[in-house]
Amino acid sequence: VKKADRERGKFRSFLLTCVKRYVTDEKDRAQARKRGGGLTILPLEFETAESSFRYEPADQRTPETIFEKRWAIHRLRSRLGHLLREEVASTVSDRAQLDAEMHSLFEALGS
Repeated sequence: VKKADRERGKFRSFLLTCVKRYVTDEKDRAQARKRGGGLTILPLEFETAESSFRYEPADQRTPETIFEKRWAIHRLRSRLGHLLREEVASTVSDRAQLDAEMHSLFEALGS
């Protein structure tokens, strides 16, 4: 994998490309004939296998969609945390008080 280059795109695009390549490589590796690829593996207990997945919710999202959603929530949480810390910092006089206030806030929120 080449190094990330700001001129070539955003870091999340780099990560998404890495994930896509990894998934493709894993799929190729799993389908390799010398490792039993292309063969259907059947569980010994058909009823148990079927019933264990009967009530699982179906997820029709692609790996790319899941990645994008998780990335957006990560960015949102990071930005919100930064803004919250700045706001609390404007109400106290030193870093020790800031840390104590942040701790109290998160404790009150149950986080």
